[in-house]
Amino acid sequence: MSVSGTAGVRAMAAILATLAEQDHQTVAGLCARHQIPRSTAFQIVGKLLSAGFLTRQGKGRLTLGPEAVRLGYAGSDLAQLAGPGEAILSWLRTETGADVALLANTQPAIRLVSIPDRPLAHDIEVPVCDNRGNPVALVQVLCRKGATRAESAYALHCCQRAKESLETYLEETGEQS
Repeated sequence: MSVSGTAGVRAMAAILATLAEQDHQTVAGLCARHQIPRSTAFQIVGKLLSAGFLTRQGKGRLTLGPEAVRLGYAGSDLAQLAGPGEAILSWLRTETGADVALLANTQPAIRLVSIPDRPLAHDIEVPVCDNRGNPVALVQVLCRKGATRAESAYALHCCQRAKESLETYLEETGEQS
């Protein structure tokens, strides 16, 4: 079967959708889940890796790559946050030691950035608003198990700073919806 055919497009969409929901899948797991022939799956994954839509982690596990993340931002009208969102979340993760995520405020919510790269059961959620006060994104923080009240309060403070930085960036770029 040719990857250029309709079945190849369906297989590619299934692979990307699965990795958007559940990172760290193997090609074999994707083949089994979607009944994709191995040769087709490896051909599609190779092209997606080359184009930056996927990255390969340890033990052959696949995750969405930077181009897929950029596409996710574009789908939520938050493309201008692609770089700043990742940088601010990296800072938030380093500063708090917590797991952090940035989601587009859509139905369903689109996970734009997550460190580590997985959905969170969060303790703290702060909306990021456009210049009209409409929530366009959410910053989520999951404090480490056993975090003290002071650590949780500091995580909330840092989350607020991240929100303010993202809102300032949205205001300065003037590209939000």
